[in-house]
Amino acid sequence: MRKTIALLLMLTVLLSLSVPALAAPQKPVVTGTSPDSFAYLGGEPLQLWVEAEQPASGQLRYLWYMSKTEDLALLEPLSDAREATYTVPEPDEPCVRWYLCQVWVEENGETSAPTGSRAIRVEFAAPTMEIISAPKKTVYTAGETLDLAGMHVRLHVGTGYLDSYDGKDLTVTKDPLLTPGEQKIAVQWKGAFDVFFVTVKEAAHTTHTFGDWMTTAQPTCTEVGQRVRECDCGVTEKEDIPVLEHAWDGGANSENGKLFTCTVCGQTRTDAAETTEKDPFQSAKDKLGGMDKPGQTDKTGEEETPLWALVLIGLAAMILGGIVALLVLRRKPKPGGK
Repeated sequence: MRKTIALLLMLTVLLSLSVPALAAPQKPVVTGTSPDSFAYLGGEPLQLWVEAEQPASGQLRYLWYMSKTEDLALLEPLSDAREATYTVPEPDEPCVRWYLCQVWVEENGETSAPTGSRAIRVEFAAPTMEIISAPKKTVYTAGETLDLAGMHVRLHVGTGYLDSYDGKDLTVTKDPLLTPGEQKIAVQWKGAFDVFFVTVKEAAHTTHTFGDWMTTAQPTCTEVGQRVRECDCGVTEKEDIPVLEHAWDGGANSENGKLFTCTVCGQTRTDAAETTEKDPFQSAKDKLGGMDKPGQTDKTGEEETPLWALVLIGLAAMILGGIVALLVLRRKPKPGGK
C-alpha cells in the first residue's frame, strides 16, 4: 500500500514538471487609426475608429479617452466608449479635442498589457449663418419681448445646410428690448451669428408732460377759439378759448335811442333814450335827508315820521311849556307875605 501511494506521488510530481505554467496573453498591435478630423457643428456625426490585431487567440477589448488639451496626461476615460469605433458627441461651441484608444487582449480571465493608439485631433468649427427673412414684427415699445415669428435662418454646415424657422433653437441678444431707438439684434447658434434691426419706441407713461399751448383758432366776439398742446409721447390735449367782449364805438343817435356798433364783428345794440324829467322837489328832499312821500322807508328799512306830525309835536311842546311857566308864576309868594 505504501508503495502505491509513493508511486502516485511520484507520478504527480512528474506531471507537474512536464506541464508549463499558463502565461498572460500577449498585448495586441494597433495597425491603424482614423485621421485627424475637421467637422462643422450641426453637420454629419463624426465617427472615430481603431484597428488592432493580437498574435495569439483571445478577445480584443477597447476603451477610448478624451482630452480638452494637447497634454495627453490629462486624458480622461470615456466609460461608454468600449468599441473599435466611437461616435463623437457634438459640443455646444467650436473647440478642439484629442481622442486616444487603448486596446488589450482578454483570455481565460487574464488580460494583456494595453496598447495605445496615437492621439487623434478633432476640430469642431462653427457653421455660417444667413438670415433669409427677418421677423415680421420690427417695431416695438420699450419693455416688450422680441418676437421672431416669420424669421427664416439658414445654417451652412460644410457641404449641407440646416434651416431654422421662427427662431427655433436660436439664441438672441437684447431680450426684452429696453433702449429706445434703432437696435441691432444678433441671433446665434453654436458659434454662428447674424444680425437684423428693429425700432424701439419709448414706453407709454401715466403722467403726461405737455409743452406750451399753441393757438389753432383765434376767438371772436361770436365764436370760441381753440388751442392745443402735445406730450412727448404724442398725446394731444385741446382747450376752448372763450369768446371776446364786444368793442363798442361811441354810439350814434337814432329814433329808438342811441345805436352802438361793435368795431370787431359789426354787431349793433340800441340803448333807449332818457325820457324821465327831473323832480322839481328833489333838492328839497335832499335837504331833508332824502325823504320822499310820507310813509316811505329809509335806507335802513324803518318808516320815516311825516312832516305834519313833527309840526304838531312841536306846537304841543310849546303849549305845554307855556302852561308850565304860568303855573310856576302863580305860585310865587308876594313880597312881605307869609
